Amino acid sequence: MVENIVAIIGAITGSVSLGVLIYKTWKEKPRLIFTIEDAYWYIHTPESPTFNIIAIPVRIDNKGDHNTTLHTIHLTFIHNKKPITVSCDYIQSPNVQPHGSVKLYLNFTIKRSEIKLEDSIKNATLKIGHTHGLKEIQLEIINERK
Repeated sequence: MVENIVAIIGAITGSVSLGVLIYKTWKEKPRLIFTIEDAYWYIHTPESPTFNIIAIPVRIDNKGDHNTTLHTIHLTFIHNKKPITVSCDYIQSPNVQPHGSVKLYLNFTIKRSEIKLEDSIKNATLKIGHTHGLKEIQLEIINERK
């Protein structure tokens, strides 16, 4: 009888401790919220159309208790029935502080001799690798801005 009571108390204590540990781990990790304000592409210099630029302004809010650093940013889309992946031109590994936010202007440069965009880009995926994981954001359409 006493052994059963001790076992029940031990099971309850262990379960509560595990629950608290899971909650603390969840609360402390960075919780990033990405807000895409716009997404568009344009020909860099219409007089001499050498490059397409895809521009994506994004705001990143960290609702967690730990900071995180962005490491890689890639954009993937289908062009002429082939998957295309381009890397963000330049990013200084921005650090997103706990309960803070960062606004970035992501630019992807594509040589028109390799990929000549003529129409909207549909169903693109923005992949952002950070210290604590990888976030994928679906972009339904990226229109040309003239």
